[in-house]
Amino acid sequence: MQMSAIDTSEEVIDGFTVTAKRKTVWRKELALVEEFVRICDKYELQYFISGGTLLGAVRHKGFIPWDDDIDIMMSRNYYETFIAVAQSELKQGYNLQHYTTEKNYDCGHIQLRDDSTTALLAADYSNLKCNKNLGIFIDIFPFDNIPDDDRKAISFTKKIKFKKRVIRSKIHGHYRGVKGFFKRLYFAIFARDSEKAIADVDKKSQKYNGKTHRIALTTFMPGYTRNMWAEAWFSEIIKLPFEHLMLSAPKYFDEVLRTEYGDYMQMPKDIPHTMHGSCYFDTENSYTDYVNISKERFDELFEEMIL
Repeated sequence: MQMSAIDTSEEVIDGFTVTAKRKTVWRKELALVEEFVRICDKYELQYFISGGTLLGAVRHKGFIPWDDDIDIMMSRNYYETFIAVAQSELKQGYNLQHYTTEKNYDCGHIQLRDDSTTALLAADYSNLKCNKNLGIFIDIFPFDNIPDDDRKAISFTKKIKFKKRVIRSKIHGHYRGVKGFFKRLYFAIFARDSEKAIADVDKKSQKYNGKTHRIALTTFMPGYTRNMWAEAWFSEIIKLPFEHLMLSAPKYFDEVLRTEYGDYMQMPKDIPHTMHGSCYFDTENSYTDYVNISKERFDELFEEMIL
């Protein structure tokens, strides 16, 4: 599989030492982005880099030096079209992860995965044992309309958030205390089938599409006000440099980033080692090679990992 053109030599960027290991992970992720963009270009699908990826493009012209993933967002119609065509278009060894392609996948967005690699979070032991795809990935989020009124928007997204929590509790067995009792009760009455419940959340998140002027990543992180934007900010596309690529971004990226990060050009005082806590990456071996390891060995991986 052709690799992305990025120098993997260790270097210091903005005061942070970017190791060869981290750059090798970046390289795998950029290859996934290239495949995503190829498909989008073929079918004339619009997308926007978002979150830390958009911030990285503006502030660093590439990855935030301590980042370890790539975030992309699409309007619902383009997102659904991408899902429809991707499975037949993706190169061998790449897979689309969605609730229609993987049982009990409750993330609320799709991920493109590289089957030949491994990306584990500290909470992934049960997912590993359930044969979920845990290759290195990129995130692709749908954005949907939400009410323009703040009170109605919060009320709407809180309902989605509650349903997502209940589904996650059902799948992962989190039923503790009084809240756990009500989660079990809700699931028994309204959502006995987790697969149907996940699809229902996806459908209900689209309730206001085409009816309002405000958008959010409702299926992924409902109620997160820093990810609620004016739809007009995504009405025009520009290209921004991201490492060796030129990727689509909202023309009004300043408004988008200020809503999410405030003074986004200000570097943080305390630079984290990684953006997402404990992660274990293996760019040479498939996650399938780890399926039979013990919980003790699984936990040891994160102690050994230096990205």
